[in-house]
Amino acid sequence: MNAETVNVIIQFINGCGFPVVAFFVMVWLIYSDRKARAAEREEWVNAITENTTVLSSLVEKIEKGGI
Repeated sequence: MNAETVNVIIQFINGCGFPVVAFFVMVWLIYSDRKARAAEREEWVNAITENTTVLSSLVEKIEKGGI
């Protein structure tokens, strides 16, 4: 961060008050956390789907006596 950005942030805090700024920072953190968790959840769903496919094919092979 450069000095100009820091000054803008300080002026915003002085103008609005710390609780208002803290509120918006927390909202932004929650939003970014949910976005990251959604991507992680998608990876888990894909992994579970792939595992289900592999297990299904193994069950079929076992039932046919292929293993």
